[in-house]
Amino acid sequence: MLCGCCICLAAAVALGVDGRWVQAAAFPGLCAARAWLLATGFSMAYGAMFTKKGLHGWKLFTMVGGLLVLDITLLSAWQIRDPLQRKVETFPLEAPRHNDDDVHIRPELEHCESEHNTIWLVFGLFLAYETRSIKVRSINDSRYVGMSIYNVVVLCLITAPVTLVIASQQDAAFAFVSLAIVFCCFLSMALIFVPKVIEVIRHPTERAESGRGSGSGNANGDEEKYRELVKENEELQRLIAQSS
Repeated sequence: MLCGCCICLAAAVALGVDGRWVQAAAFPGLCAARAWLLATGFSMAYGAMFTKKGLHGWKLFTMVGGLLVLDITLLSAWQIRDPLQRKVETFPLEAPRHNDDDVHIRPELEHCESEHNTIWLVFGLFLAYETRSIKVRSINDSRYVGMSIYNVVVLCLITAPVTLVIASQQDAAFAFVSLAIVFCCFLSMALIFVPKVIEVIRHPTERAESGRGSGSGNANGDEEKYRELVKENEELQRLIAQSS
């Protein structure tokens, strides 16, 4: 999860790089780097959140690795079939600040766009719609993980349409997207790790004793309790259905 958050933060840095630092010929590579960093970082960070409560050890790494393979497959297809290119948006002429009548400034803004950008967006929305009914039990197993995911969903729903509207305003668009990425990363890390740190500070002896045992003992115990509660709940529902 921490590696994924770091990669997402690196994507925010890449979003701030423009034509002053990168030549026009290398700009498509920068566009691809932005997409790859953000997609892989998101899968590593939040894919680990989805699976961390239900899977442990090599199974967790296998699931996250599968998500990365899926990302790499889709991004590779995008890169081969319709790669992001440098598109320059030209604005009307502006007078310079020193009021020189012989000089006018023509502002230009660089965008990363592909020929069928809308089709790829609709395809992503279709995949999200098709997976809407998937129930991930691990989300409800930890309120902090659930809070992290719900906050990210809300921020994505707000950030995506706003950035499409203000795409021509470079400073505002970059500030909005970068702040959303930074806020999501730090909020998720705070919700996941701060309670653990507080628990260690409050009960250092208990944590030291539990640390002498198996590393996944507490997690396995919680998982077993959860399964027992689910079985009891199903049994009660069955008895209620029979009595009614």
